[in-house]
Amino acid sequence: MSDHTISLELTRDSVCAGDDIDAPHLTNLDLSANTTTMALAAQIQSSRYLANIAGGQATWVMEVDGTPVAVIAQQWEKPAILDAHLDLSRASSVHIRYMAQSNPALVSETIQAHKLRGNA
Repeated sequence: MSDHTISLELTRDSVCAGDDIDAPHLTNLDLSANTTTMALAAQIQSSRYLANIAGGQATWVMEVDGTPVAVIAQQWEKPAILDAHLDLSRASSVHIRYMAQSNPALVSETIQAHKLRGNA
């Protein structure tokens, strides 16, 4: 991959009615084409982009062009990567899907099982 910059459209689900006012929470990310899935997920997790949920138990699924590639949990130190080999230089959008207080390990396992069966 080259060292050029790519621009991705970033959106996320709302977490409550009061959060809907800014939906779909659109922002643009400028990244190196060499950015890894882990680096992108970690950047999103450490930023103030995701809503802070009372109780600290929020689960999010990061989708790149509609494909789940990482699970981010408010209670985890780092994201769980579902697709480490994704070429972000070919991507156009990232959407963060809110999974409420679902168990993030179970969410990861379920997505992986669907991928193994060819359903994702």
